[in-house]
Amino acid sequence: GIGDADAWKSLQDSRKTLQTKGTEDLFGASVAHKLRESLKRTKSTSSSSSTALASGSNAAHVPTPDYPLYFEEQSDARCGMHALNNALATPGGAAFFTIHDMTSACECVIAESLIPDDNGVYSDVKLKEDHMKDNGWYSDDVMSMVLRRTFNYELQLGTQLKDDYNQFLIYDPQIVGAITNKDQEHWVALKLVQGQIWLLDSLRKPEILTQEKYVEFIRDYPHTYAIKAYR
Repeated sequence: GIGDADAWKSLQDSRKTLQTKGTEDLFGASVAHKLRESLKRTKSTSSSSSTALASGSNAAHVPTPDYPLYFEEQSDARCGMHALNNALATPGGAAFFTIHDMTSACECVIAESLIPDDNGVYSDVKLKEDHMKDNGWYSDDVMSMVLRRTFNYELQLGTQLKDDYNQFLIYDPQIVGAITNKDQEHWVALKLVQGQIWLLDSLRKPEILTQEKYVEFIRDYPHTYAIKAYR
């Protein structure tokens, strides 16, 4: 995240391996304590609270109008593209991906599915409608492909942030942001900026998530994946 490299480094000073060290050793006492408290509160959260979050209730977030980076609002029902552009945003930046980029990535996913395996079998042929919808939703495969084609970013589909250890990845300076597939209907982004985790939903204003609400969000929407930068 922007301005957070020093904080991440301090959390990593005592890190050796996850198998031999606890959360406090890995990330520092302060952050470890915050996460433990968040997990405790999240596990005891009532079902009504989860329902409020899923429905987009403002009670689940701490709103603020002072988001300092480029932010893309919903246009032409392209939530997947907006989520990626918001996750990759920089100060004074602009859109990273276009509709053409997204469509080309979808075509690449389909083309790859037409390559037979070593036995000449077409085992997983994909159709366009499986990966791109009129409401702007794109499949995980398309979101991953459009990042892959930059040769600079990777969507870490094998690593869900909901897992206890992976929740801290948002603080890693190599992680530029994360995207969330909400119920196969809508994409949003998460981004660490100046020590604060922002929820970037193109249908709403940018909002700060407290540590507790961040943990609650990624548990309610487990299809949340980090974007790693190779630079």
